[in-house]
Amino acid sequence: MTPTDFLPLLLVSGLFALLWDSRRDHQQVRAVVALVPALLVLPYLAWRVTDTLVVPDAQGTLAQVWVWLVAGVELLAFVEMGTFLLIMSRINQRSAQVDALGSSNAMGTPHVDVFIPTYNEPLEVLEKTILGASAIDYPAKTVWVLTMAGETGCAHIARKRACAT
Repeated sequence: MTPTDFLPLLLVSGLFALLWDSRRDHQQVRAVVALVPALLVLPYLAWRVTDTLVVPDAQGTLAQVWVWLVAGVELLAFVEMGTFLLIMSRINQRSAQVDALGSSNAMGTPHVDVFIPTYNEPLEVLEKTILGASAIDYPAKTVWVLTMAGETGCAHIARKRACAT
């Protein structure tokens, strides 16, 4: 190996060291961080396509199929990396939309159902569970106690604690 073999690694490391303290939401910085690795991979891809995809005939068809299969998987990995870099190079600023909506209650509070399934539970355990679920600090909730038909003690506790059954 020669020192020039490490040039891309040194370039990327130096670039990231220079941009380490820059603002993450700065569009040009994000574009550079995504574009430089993508450009540095182009010489590798050129070498890979021109020098390694042709297998000598003496090694046979199976070897050629294997080389092309591995190259296809590698190409998929590069497509995935390119997609990742593209996604990471863009940001969405939604602060104006959040400010326009105001508080989280502007769209309304969704209704939440809390289900307590029971089967032969001791009544003390069930009562504590119902009290805990009822004490949840949320404005739009319904506590449901799901019992088997015939469990009259459970239904009595649920009605006593104003729960739906």
